[in-house]
Amino acid sequence: MRRSMGSDSGMTTRGLFMATATNTIRIKRIYEEPKKDDGFRVLIDRLWPRGISKEKAQIDLWFKEIAPSSELRKRYHHDDEK
Repeated sequence: MRRSMGSDSGMTTRGLFMATATNTIRIKRIYEEPKKDDGFRVLIDRLWPRGISKEKAQIDLWFKEIAPSSELRKRYHHDDEK
């Protein structure tokens, strides 16, 4: 389901980002149930989250281009000294 960016626009990712009419950005896990006051929902991740359908996620924009690269994700998850 796509929502228009009105005065209540917001953003949401596996962390989701949400911005509201007051220009507040909220972070929410994609596995949490979407709510009416979420605003414009943006998923920032290169991979689609497992077990979540696109209909259930109710994402307005999948912005995978700005997510960390696969190389960086693998390096971060395998580096003990992070």
